[in-house]
Amino acid sequence: MKARRHLFALPFLIFWLGAWTIGGFSALTRLINGSIEESVGRYFTIFWLGGWAIGWLLVFFTVTWMLFGKEFIIIKSQAIIRYLNLPLLSKRRYYNPLNVSNVRAITQFAGGRRGHLDIPIIGKSEAVAFDYGSKTVRLGVGLDEAEAESVASAIRDKLGLKGVSQ
Repeated sequence: MKARRHLFALPFLIFWLGAWTIGGFSALTRLINGSIEESVGRYFTIFWLGGWAIGWLLVFFTVTWMLFGKEFIIIKSQAIIRYLNLPLLSKRRYYNPLNVSNVRAITQFAGGRRGHLDIPIIGKSEAVAFDYGSKTVRLGVGLDEAEAESVASAIRDKLGLKGVSQ
């Protein structure tokens, strides 16, 4: 499944990333050149650059996910395998079907609608869930309700689970 591209968010985040990059390098240059005179200003700039770096990485990951991200879900009798792929970065998780129960499509989270940007790093943007031992596993980033129910049904069928709450 390819990651969804949001028509407003993607151009906005690309613009924001460019402006944020210029601002961060400007602050870093001023810090290195010694043009920040007072020690409080230098400490604040160092602190701000830490937050700048975290924000930059989160937005960069978000934009990269929207442009190039893919999620693969492979359902076998021996394992459920989930791949999250980005260029030069991927994450693979295996789940033993013997520990899988209560496979379901998620249409809404307690706090409102499902994830706004459908980005794995933000969390809770996935549309399919199952209980795995004492934990809940979520997958299917950015699926709509019909797609999520189709994936949940395929998992239940492949693993021989009946109904929603097994």
